[in-house]
Amino acid sequence: MIDTETYGLADLTHRDYDRIERAIVDLYAELNIRELPIDPFSIAKQKGYEVIPYSKIPEEARNILRKTEKSGTSGRTKKGVFRIFYDDSHCEYRQRFTIMHEIGHILGLNDSSYSLGSREFPLRKHNLRSCRR
Repeated sequence: MIDTETYGLADLTHRDYDRIERAIVDLYAELNIRELPIDPFSIAKQKGYEVIPYSKIPEEARNILRKTEKSGTSGRTKKGVFRIFYDDSHCEYRQRFTIMHEIGHILGLNDSSYSLGSREFPLRKHNLRSCRR
């Protein structure tokens, strides 16, 4: 069970939490995920989502995204294909987190019933070590 206080999720209702937990369990079952760590790139690919690093988009668009969507963003094309854009200059841990976060948006796990705003989840010290350059 997630420690809701530590991760800033105390505002979630039990109903919201149960809905998110069920969606994650369903996703793991659908994709036959049975061990950790999970691979966000593989999940996105299996779901048919395009995953695009910032380094593969034009510089002007990349600069705009880095100012407005620091770690990543997602959206749907006119043809209905979901695309996840992520900043591949960030450490691997952050990239993986961002892709899973965006998958959560696509799956509808972050809707208007609650909002975390621009607040970031706190990262534990041992996870930050791998992000230092």
